Amino acid sequence: GEVVNNGYIANDITSPFNQGAILETDSKIKVAEIKDKPGETIVYYEMDKSLPIFPIIKDRNNDIEYEAISFKQQDSLFEVTYPKVKNPESSQFLMYDATYEVFSDLETEIDLK
Repeated sequence: GEVVNNGYIANDITSPFNQGAILETDSKIKVAEIKDKPGETIVYYEMDKSLPIFPIIKDRNNDIEYEAISFKQQDSLFEVTYPKVKNPESSQFLMYDATYEVFSDLETEIDLK
């Protein structure tokens, strides 16, 4: 979905809540593994190391968003801990991708002499 907000366009980038899922952000995020543990859900991501911003896990049916609690880097992966995802079948990965858009009709030309 597209939300326009003060010249910013936020694109929701989603992918299914499963292993091998890929979020097509500016730099790809790949879900290497999902581990379901008592009390928490752990997701391993392959992603750009310079940008540790992690997807939210959104349960669409119950309108719950799970945000990353902690992470640690392991070789080429990030191990990210979330609260326990109770309904994985109705959940998906979600990134809010905010890109900046310049509205050309608001531009002003400045003549530097």
